[in-house]
Amino acid sequence: MRLGRRPKPRLRNFFEKKFLKDLPKAYTKTKSKSVFPPTVGNFPFLNKITVSSQPSSLKRKLRSKGSAGEVCAPADLCFEKMNRFRPRNQAVRNTVLSAMVAASYVVLTYFSAAMGLSSGVIQCRLSEALCVLPYFMGWCAVPGLAIGCMLANLLTGSVIYDILFGSLATLLGALGAYALRKFTLRRVRFLLPLSTILSNAAIVPFVLQYAYHVPDAWWFLCLTVTVGEVIAAGVGGVLMSFLLEKYKSVLFR
Repeated sequence: MRLGRRPKPRLRNFFEKKFLKDLPKAYTKTKSKSVFPPTVGNFPFLNKITVSSQPSSLKRKLRSKGSAGEVCAPADLCFEKMNRFRPRNQAVRNTVLSAMVAASYVVLTYFSAAMGLSSGVIQCRLSEALCVLPYFMGWCAVPGLAIGCMLANLLTGSVIYDILFGSLATLLGALGAYALRKFTLRRVRFLLPLSTILSNAAIVPFVLQYAYHVPDAWWFLCLTVTVGEVIAAGVGGVLMSFLLEKYKSVLFR
């Protein structure tokens, strides 16, 4: 290294080689610095990068200005002002996604009700295939499924115990699928609907016996509900997981 010459930042080649293709077209470069547009804050990899090789004077300069500096600047310093508004936008996004999941559950339940399969001893709700959504969408799909089940039971004329405990079964199934997010889809694809099948098989027979006064035995009701859940949540959920995996880059940006 020549004396009096500033060392070349380490992360410059790292950014240009690895992530330059992913950056927006508004990325511009000058002789002394490179300025990122605000939309680059949407890239999660930028929030994980730390620069330890920069002089303390540059760090103090970035902290004082709170704006975009050189290409090797930490993203949490460059976009400090912009990130203040991200939680609010994220909350709105999660609310909208939850509402979309709930509406989808209600619509699919209406299709099942039209065929007489949404409730009763033999039930096979098409909406139970949505039980895999928490794995792909995250936490926002969990309340969406629970609220959707509650609205669907309410609009289809179910009794109060069915509205409450049926929604509880759906909530437990969604939490089970959400808990598997730390594993790869290839390992848990066929386990995603399992929590929904088990929760409905354990709760719904009691609802049929004590809320609707069905005279059949508990084991028989458990068997019929389990078969319906295996068809709707098991087969339908696995097929939906293949579909979501194929188009996840478009659906879940």
